[in-house]
Amino acid sequence: LCNGPGTCVPIVMIVFLLRILGMADGNVVFVESFCRVRNLSLTGKLLYPIVDKFVVHWPELLQQYPRSQLVSAFVKHQAKEEEETKKATATDVDSRLS
Repeated sequence: LCNGPGTCVPIVMIVFLLRILGMADGNVVFVESFCRVRNLSLTGKLLYPIVDKFVVHWPELLQQYPRSQLVSAFVKHQAKEEEETKKATATDVDSRLS
């Protein structure tokens, strides 16, 4: 599991090489910085092609990088918020009508 600093690039590259040579196993997961909304960090750009899982926090990045996975547990996106508001409003109206 690595999360952004450039210091993880050599380590991930070594693990990648060892995996190719059959001397290591396991998975490498990269979690992009929460601050990256529209584009990847340099570390993310370098590691995207070689990591097993690439995690982003924003739908904009998921659209640009289809191999990535969206983890939005920390972020309440506007579309989701609007949907929940509509449900709550509908429930309030239904309860008042009953």
